[in-house]
Amino acid sequence: MKTTTRFFQLLSLCALAALLAGCAPKEPPPLTARAGETALPTVCAKSRWGGAVYDREDVFAALAQQEGWENLPELAEGEEIVLRLDGRFPGEMAVGGWTLDEQGRRLEPFSAAAPVWDGKDGSWTVPALPEDGSVCGVLLACSWGENTRCEYAFAYRR
Repeated sequence: MKTTTRFFQLLSLCALAALLAGCAPKEPPPLTARAGETALPTVCAKSRWGGAVYDREDVFAALAQQEGWENLPELAEGEEIVLRLDGRFPGEMAVGGWTLDEQGRRLEPFSAAAPVWDGKDGSWTVPALPEDGSVCGVLLACSWGENTRCEYAFAYRR
């Protein structure tokens, strides 16, 4: 009888562990963006997480306030940016790119292809844009299922 009870306790514990492993993360995993040895400034903002809906400022405005644009690295067309999400990859991702003003307001959209993920890192290539010193921002809108949405942003100078 004791063996049967222990078996069901162990089975219940395994089922609970499997259920918890399949759930969305408690917090969005951090994003790092690097062009060669240069780290790009990033920001993460929750849109909807754990049943809560967040009323917040635009991610590019937050990035401009947090980092400022004075020390943004300048990147050339075709340069590769390596992205790393430390944690679980999102089930869905939408990507957008814009030139930005000094306050982080979106000016002109540009074509931003989705990053290519290899299971650990992602890579994204800087698109062809005028080389006029413009601030460029890239937005990754990610979802890990219902009630788990956030936006990541990073910026560079072209």
